[in-house]
Amino acid sequence: MLNNIKKFAMALGALAIASGTYISVRAHQVSEEKSTEKVVLADQDWHFNGALNPLNNNPQDSSQYSKFATESCDDITQTVCMLTAPADPSNSSIPDLNYVVPGTGGKTVKILISEALTSENTNQAVKAFRSE
Repeated sequence: MLNNIKKFAMALGALAIASGTYISVRAHQVSEEKSTEKVVLADQDWHFNGALNPLNNNPQDSSQYSKFATESCDDITQTVCMLTAPADPSNSSIPDLNYVVPGTGGKTVKILISEALTSENTNQAVKAFRSE
């Protein structure tokens, strides 16, 4: 009987060690997954290059931005020159203008672009202006 109790206790201990190891490894995996999410949502600088035809320029069109500037910022508040936003989750070569910017009361990058152009002041998303 005592021998059976010892075997049972050893089996229970081995099960506890295996469970602890599994939980530890799984917690580490979850931590790595969360780290990856933060990288995807990291803010990046985007330059407004506009459309091929300048008459079609629209600073609220994400396809008219790139990570590289074709014109330098000159602080003339006619249009957006540079903004900060995360990449679009479905296309990392354009900014996510529907991203809700933290600390703005639920405003998206697109709303902040409109506010910056109206007020002629930079904000949490729009970092610089240029002439058209």
